[in-house]
Amino acid sequence: MSYSKIAIVISMLCIVYCILYESVLLKHEALNSFVYALGVVSNCVSLSIIASCIFYLVTDYFPKKHQLDQIRNYIISNLELLEEIGKNAFTDIVNNSNPTKQDFMNRCDFDLMKREGISSQDNLLIAKSTNWFEYFDYMQRTEACVIQQLMTFESMIPVEVRLIFIELQKKNTIFSDSKEYIKYYNNDKTRRSMRAYANDIYSHLFSLIELKKIYNKTSKI
Repeated sequence: MSYSKIAIVISMLCIVYCILYESVLLKHEALNSFVYALGVVSNCVSLSIIASCIFYLVTDYFPKKHQLDQIRNYIISNLELLEEIGKNAFTDIVNNSNPTKQDFMNRCDFDLMKREGISSQDNLLIAKSTNWFEYFDYMQRTEACVIQQLMTFESMIPVEVRLIFIELQKKNTIFSDSKEYIKYYNNDKTRRSMRAYANDIYSHLFSLIELKKIYNKTSKI
């Protein structure tokens, strides 16, 4: 049990005692002067504990709770931004924001140098990309900026989420190393279709979508 919960429980017991003391015990004559003095002291101590708890709640607990709530809302807002990027990417590729892995792999047979149609992405750099290499590159840059902002509050982000951040930013992927993958495209005809990297692309986008759910499940804030 946290310190704040213990303090509230003790204070509630003190409040109950003070009410009983004022409304019941004082109406009965004490057995002797010691018992009377003990009741007075107990009541004073209880009142002091209640005052201390109120002071703690007002000056420490509620301000910290408000700050933590603000941080949590900030984290969730940014995770929702990453989730939206992932869903919009799925929509741009297979016209479905939440496809199964098999459905994605069956439908993503596109030339990586040809990207057509209107993008669902809100980020103009991603939306105006002329090929999928540019698209994924700008996605990676946007993700990196958001993750960097989130890591300002690293101590409040569960390790499960941080591990996904590391995975999303790893080197030598079609998202993080577009120049190298363009070389693969030019030198190997079998690697010109998005389907050649479908598994990695799906895993990346799916991770973006799952981030908020994992945070909510593992966060202790």
